[in-house]
Amino acid sequence: MQLLHSSIVETSIVQVQRYRHLSHNETQYGGSDTSKKREYNMAYVNTARTGGITLSQRFAALRENFAAARAQRKIYTTTVNELEMLSNRDLADLGISRSTIKSIALEAAYGN
Repeated sequence: MQLLHSSIVETSIVQVQRYRHLSHNETQYGGSDTSKKREYNMAYVNTARTGGITLSQRFAALRENFAAARAQRKIYTTTVNELEMLSNRDLADLGISRSTIKSIALEAAYGN
């Protein structure tokens, strides 16, 4: 049976932004006020996370999982029905007791 896994795609974009900063330099007690304009470059990263699987892909995977589960269930029921139809002597010839029929069918269908 195939399991549905959601994958996440992460995209990072590095951008540089230039801005002007007005700094004030003044003395602590009533001195002169001098203003300077400085340009700074600032880099920042934008990260966008998007799901890598679409809704139609999820439904397709769901249908596949359902079909696989139905096929496994059919193998289980067919195995149980065929073994239960055998006589005790036929089961003894195969080395199977009636109490182990369901466990044999589970192993045949699901591999447990």
